[in-house]
Amino acid sequence: MIFRSNEGPATFARVVYAGGKFVFAGSSGNIYTSVDLSSVARTNVGEPAGLLALAERSGLWVATGQGGVAYASTDLSAWTRYNTGTTDGIYALTATADGFLGLSVGGAVVKGVVGTGGGAGSITWTTSPSGITAPASSRAAFLDVKALPNGAFVASGADGLFTSANGSTWAKVATMPTATTGLDWQNIAVGPSGANGTSLIAVANGDAGYVAASTDSGATWTIRSIPAGPILIGATYANGLYVAVGALGHVITSPDSVTWTKAVAGGATAWTDSYALATGAAGTVVTGSFDTTYVSTNHETGWSKVQVLAAGESVRSEEHTSELQSHSFISYAVFCLKKK
Repeated sequence: MIFRSNEGPATFARVVYAGGKFVFAGSSGNIYTSVDLSSVARTNVGEPAGLLALAERSGLWVATGQGGVAYASTDLSAWTRYNTGTTDGIYALTATADGFLGLSVGGAVVKGVVGTGGGAGSITWTTSPSGITAPASSRAAFLDVKALPNGAFVASGADGLFTSANGSTWAKVATMPTATTGLDWQNIAVGPSGANGTSLIAVANGDAGYVAASTDSGATWTIRSIPAGPILIGATYANGLYVAVGALGHVITSPDSVTWTKAVAGGATAWTDSYALATGAAGTVVTGSFDTTYVSTNHETGWSKVQVLAAGESVRSEEHTSELQSHSFISYAVFCLKKK
């Protein structure tokens, strides 16, 4: 989704829905907030930073960016700036029991422990090596991280998926099929928990789209057969349905991560790459480039276009490539839409 602000266009790297609000983090340090995707407020972290990740914990928001910088806020208006201890960009960020966990493109583990009172200025940041480094063919060791109900973590990145029991020591999953070697695993969606652990899916891009599924909290993964189509970018799980989205309006869905169905884009066939998606009882929201944001109430048909702009902004009609998209990889966003 591309906006024109007073400073120029903004491309979003992450979108989170929490506390009844959609919060978008992107280029130029801008944060966009919306309750209903029709009225949008824009604030700024205080400097023209390229924001790469966003997470929320008990009303405390943290955004991370290029150079390992983090910003914290309790009202999405006033932001406190932190140097986390790494100079790498942090694309992977999640809330934890005691604060936040970030993983950098260079393989650093960044932990932010929230102090007494939980204020924006109460976070103590530490950085340590993860044991994972980016392969020579890519600049990204990590692109996404998710916390699991059992306190463990799973992450995705260039050439692999990774697990950690504590967020500090990481290991690459050794059971991935040979055919997936060299893929950039972009996004992870956390599904329901069962007898063997938490169900997960991960999506990757290479010569086409790939979906891997796990039913044991990420210890082992199986490559699923999916409808033919272009690369897959983002994934989410809500209301009993996995949804994965990718280039050219490619949307696939599954109730169990095993059987996948290609959704019908309907009037959205002119989509280019889709960067973010939301799914829930109210429907699915997919956002792509050229300010293409579409909503479907049943995840498959009847797509209608919505326009999300802050007051005084207008849409730029041509494609813009920002610092968020200039790497050899692209990080994409997923968020969940809940019906009140």
